[in-house]
Amino acid sequence: TDGANLRLTLLMSIIALILLVFGNNAVTKNLNFVGTDFDDLLNNVGLALIIASITQYYTDFKVKNVFYKDISDNIIANQTLRDSGILKFYGDSKQCLPVNMLNSASTLDIGMVYSDRFLKDNLGVIESRGAKLKIRVFCPDLDDKKILSVVSGCIDRKSSDVKSDYEKLKNVIDSIKNSGVTVELHLQKSMPHYSFYVINGEYFFLTLSTFASRRANVPLFQTGRESPLAKLINDDINHVIAAAAVTAPEGG
Repeated sequence: TDGANLRLTLLMSIIALILLVFGNNAVTKNLNFVGTDFDDLLNNVGLALIIASITQYYTDFKVKNVFYKDISDNIIANQTLRDSGILKFYGDSKQCLPVNMLNSASTLDIGMVYSDRFLKDNLGVIESRGAKLKIRVFCPDLDDKKILSVVSGCIDRKSSDVKSDYEKLKNVIDSIKNSGVTVELHLQKSMPHYSFYVINGEYFFLTLSTFASRRANVPLFQTGRESPLAKLINDDINHVIAAAAVTAPEGG
């Protein structure tokens, strides 16, 4: 379109200049055309074409170019978003409340460093599922002093505080087991770099951590099960299951 618009603008400009030349030529003086001075007619038409060509140039190569670029950028951004498989974004992970999904859940996979927040925040609906629900929890083995030291150093917290929170997590897990829910605890000998939860192997949620190892609201992504992020989570789950110790399920 740029080539066609440029040719049109040049053609209009050339015709306008020709008309203006003839309109100001002695040959056209005192000539009449349909009751109008022919030289004035040529000048007016030529001036109109000059104005039209300037407008054409500005519209096509300034305004429309910006407009088309905006459309192109949006198309590329939307395509990239579709390829990523991201369905929803939450600026604060606490804004995502998957209660309706958990009400009918049969499987729940949770990965974290040591926080019991997700289980604790949804404890009522999780325990209400009883034997209908199977949970797999993935986290570092914080009973291992080396792993505890690594985690504490990475997040800049005292080992005793981290261990205390880890004990709270295990207590919540015990409470869930007592309600009849099957729970598997999969421990790994390294620190995870993100948190996640997967409901029914269909709804994938990934939570980022902060660069500065500080307490803060963190963003959360919900992704489709065929997305690269869902594949990342599934690959990590399979790796941890293959490499880590497994605590046998109790209480259901």
